[in-house]
Amino acid sequence: METENKTILAARVGDSVPRATSCSHLILKAYKYRIYPNDDQKVMLAKHFGCCRYAYNHFLRLHNEMYEISGVSPSLFEMHRLVAEMRKDEDTKWLSEVYGHSLQAALRNLDEAFKRFYKAIKEGKAEPVIKNGEPTGRFKYEPKFKSKRDANQSATFPDNVKVRGESLILPKVKTPIKMKMHRPLGGAIRKTVVSVNARGKYYVSILCQEPCEPLPRNDNAIGIDLGIKELAVCSNGERIANPKFLERGERHSKYLNRQLSKKKRGGSNRWRARMELSRHYERVANRRRDYAHKFTTRIVRENQTVCVEDLNVQGMQSNHCLAKSVSSAAFGEIVRQLEYKCKWYGRDFVKVGRWYPSSKTCHHCGYVNHGLTLKNRVWICGGCGREIDRDFNASENIRDEGLRILSGAGAASDAKQKGGEASCPKDESASRRKFSGESTEAHELQPWVAHRRIPQLQRNRIQGRAAG
Repeated sequence: METENKTILAARVGDSVPRATSCSHLILKAYKYRIYPNDDQKVMLAKHFGCCRYAYNHFLRLHNEMYEISGVSPSLFEMHRLVAEMRKDEDTKWLSEVYGHSLQAALRNLDEAFKRFYKAIKEGKAEPVIKNGEPTGRFKYEPKFKSKRDANQSATFPDNVKVRGESLILPKVKTPIKMKMHRPLGGAIRKTVVSVNARGKYYVSILCQEPCEPLPRNDNAIGIDLGIKELAVCSNGERIANPKFLERGERHSKYLNRQLSKKKRGGSNRWRARMELSRHYERVANRRRDYAHKFTTRIVRENQTVCVEDLNVQGMQSNHCLAKSVSSAAFGEIVRQLEYKCKWYGRDFVKVGRWYPSSKTCHHCGYVNHGLTLKNRVWICGGCGREIDRDFNASENIRDEGLRILSGAGAASDAKQKGGEASCPKDESASRRKFSGESTEAHELQPWVAHRRIPQLQRNRIQGRAAG
């Protein structure tokens, strides 16, 4: 029995990946399980959470201080070397109590965060954050410090993780951790993330590389128009109701928040009220996630081509009248799930440009109603006289435009429709080398500092602080 369990469930980093057949391809798939650590294991996991958070915050602070002084920042290699030295230093020797590769994984996350920030700067998305009508001195996509009071804490174990039967074996944790193995792993382990939520529930997310068989091809093509009143209107006539889990539970969440505000800080009653509130939000999040997964999986299984509109979700959330409804509908999450599931199962996924007039164009004759507004859910076509349902008409146009894009005869890109030109940087690291001002050679730098150029937007912010 033990040999059978090892054959089916045992996996560790370095194991050979199951061989893909001629039709299958290798994918990365994450499996999430509930784990039940004992008190000693909880202490060791808490040390990992705290040390990874400390390393992340320490080098984020170091990065900010270095470019404020000299316009440079440490590289990922130098951060790895420094954290190894910190584990030997007397003041921070407690970092050696946790797995060293987990600290390096936290620094890789920090490096990726800055790469996204620099990319957002180059694309013009890193706008100043405004709060109560005043700038906060921060920018969108800028890396933030982590807090021990955050609802979710996590630590990454990039290697040396084993799953045997109903047990999880982690480095630096002396005994196996009990886990609920509700389904077997599909391949070799590539990365493992252990997390704890606000209710004190522990989970492990195991990323595996495994073969995936494409679904049988069919001739079905579908266009999906996402909305608030109805979550999705499909070109095949199907209308998916918006469950509005957040709005339906809003009355109860207000009640729980009032109860929490009345409890004395530090008391056991306040802790119970906080757990009850966390349970409510967890239930809402689970229902939303489950609904989205079931909807997207069914769409991908039934259709060969899936066409959606490239919505500007952040722009829609800037409207204070629609922000809550847009966030509750989870448009971005639905599109994300459709995209990666189509890639997994050999389906065609097409995003139609957001500037394509899908709602204003009559699907039958091509007449464009330029005077259409949001309140007009049904309109009469000025070309053929038909009564047009706005959402269903949009879904049909999205499907047809997606098929034209697949055939290479679709509409022009978003940038051309707006009259501009699109530029996609080939080298993201170039944003790190943008620099204007005094040369870095004029500064006295520590020998371990890698000379990275800081984007002009950050330099302007630093100069503004110095002038103030």
